Amino acid sequence: MKKGRGTKYTLTEMFHQKSIRNSRYNRISSGPNVNNSGLNATNFGPNENEQTKDHEKVLLDISELARKKKRLNPSEMDEIILNLCAIKPLTLKELSQLLNRQMDPLRKKYISRLLKEGKLEPLYPEQINHPKQAYMTRSLFTNQH
Repeated sequence: MKKGRGTKYTLTEMFHQKSIRNSRYNRISSGPNVNNSGLNATNFGPNENEQTKDHEKVLLDISELARKKKRLNPSEMDEIILNLCAIKPLTLKELSQLLNRQMDPLRKKYISRLLKEGKLEPLYPEQINHPKQAYMTRSLFTNQH
């Protein structure tokens, strides 16, 4: 058996079966923020493509006014941001693209304030500078102390 540089390895059939089972499990049980709507033929679980397209359409509809108008009343922008983040957690970059606004002013003028007011919450509250930080509208059902 050859060892070292240039050695070729193959994966066993058992590995392939385990990885297929794991990928199905991960798609079905990956938590509440996963796109879960339609069914697909392979696992009768979520059809992520349909849900993603639906979310994109809803997000674009909600943010249309902000994209069309350069200036909006701050309360209107707040409402749009909160409605967007109620659909799914969105990163600053995603919000910036949806709203057609620069990231830095958006963060300074709206996101920071909405976080302080408790209207938005970070997806990773324990690590505020998390590389995948996203923001979601604070649930009305949580206790606000």
